[in-house]
Amino acid sequence: MRFTVRRALEGAGPEAAWAVVKDVGGMSKYWRGHREVRARRLEDGSWDLAIRFAFPGPNNRGRARATLDEAARTLTLSYYEGPVKGMVKVYVTESEVVTGWDVSLAWYLRPLEAWVKRHFMKGAQHALDRIVEAARASLTRGEPSRALSVGER
Repeated sequence: MRFTVRRALEGAGPEAAWAVVKDVGGMSKYWRGHREVRARRLEDGSWDLAIRFAFPGPNNRGRARATLDEAARTLTLSYYEGPVKGMVKVYVTESEVVTGWDVSLAWYLRPLEAWVKRHFMKGAQHALDRIVEAARASLTRGEPSRALSVGER
């Protein structure tokens, strides 16, 4: 399943938006499909993520690898275990925040794929809205434009 969702920054500023996006440990504040994310910094600078998804049941856990490209302002999530596998990228341009998805669903979710895709697209739009709002709020509060990433806390 592939799709892309975009959101204009509308005064949030690219550096403030990137500060929110790259806070891997705070993902669940914006990406509500991730009820809980435990991030562990790896030696190569990436993160291993243990995820509990928002839906109930025994199959609501997964794992992903998160990598940051500061120069390109891109977060790449590679989901390798759980009900969703594949890659999700979130990046910030001068005027928008964008997420691109290329994922597949576990066999037991495939009959619902059309509904799941609409649900994921709506959730992604809401996540981007929350990211832009958080970036705007950080500028209003006069916070630095760079959030600490998980490994720096």
